[in-house]
Amino acid sequence: MSDEQPNWVERRVNRSRILAEQSEDIWQTVRAAIQDACNSFQHHFGQPSVAEKALTCVPENSHRLLVSNTIQPDRIKNFHTTKRTILIEFDEDEFIVRATVDRRTPVSFSIVADDTHAFLIHHKEEITPDRLSQLVLEEFLFSKPERTTPTLHPRGGGEPNAWMGD
Repeated sequence: MSDEQPNWVERRVNRSRILAEQSEDIWQTVRAAIQDACNSFQHHFGQPSVAEKALTCVPENSHRLLVSNTIQPDRIKNFHTTKRTILIEFDEDEFIVRATVDRRTPVSFSIVADDTHAFLIHHKEEITPDRLSQLVLEEFLFSKPERTTPTLHPRGGGEPNAWMGD
């Protein structure tokens, strides 16, 4: 290798080295941003009268977080307790952070590197760990649950069309 500008092979090796060295730190920063957002949500929107926290953010291991949100029925639109989950995991072999809401198709965020540092990208744009946290959690935490209908129970007496409330 000459003392001048490194060639493309040397630059590629350097980017791979940077990615391997910094991807775990980026994941830890993402994990902290998600946990901080969950703590802030619980602080500002949690119900102190409820013994069990509605929102939990539990590290399953060093590369997985499980966020659960239990939504109590309001008896206006929703008549059943709803529990939603989101699994956020870091794939250290592929340098990807995946978020899976309620077992749906995961959303992926890549960790890549340039000649100076590793960073997150989403839709070809560099994003911060805080922005990833917002993209993953905002709809999950602030959207209203889908409407649920009450379970109708027939009254006694053998009348098939006699329902409670009639």
